[in-house]
Amino acid sequence: MCNMTVIKSLTELKDPKISEVGGKGYSLAVLINNGFNVPQGFVITSDAFFKFIKYNNIIERIEKLASEIDENNFEKKSKEIRGLILDGKMPEDIASEIEEHLNKLTAQYVSIRSSAVSEDSLKASFAGLHDTF
Repeated sequence: MCNMTVIKSLTELKDPKISEVGGKGYSLAVLINNGFNVPQGFVITSDAFFKFIKYNNIIERIEKLASEIDENNFEKKSKEIRGLILDGKMPEDIASEIEEHLNKLTAQYVSIRSSAVSEDSLKASFAGLHDTF
């Protein structure tokens, strides 16, 4: 397992930060911390994403593509960035940590939801942009 935990159980998020766990993770943690019954779950933190980007050495290419975006090529450049991410390899320690947390869940089925760290703010809207499994 990695020395820096990048996966966190919802019940261990005592002082959650949207910038680390996203809007949905934050809201679920707040509900749990206020005594509401919430199904078991965990969040893959933004630290895991940054570690993935660094591990795959793609930050410079992502930044270059992002700097080239304009109204005429937004979709093309976005697809190229998405391709870099989808083609990346998951660091083994992160994959192991995800598997460990999945094995702790007692439910037969799980829902995997995206949760952007600047989700639906005044400056950004990501509603409907990411997949749910």
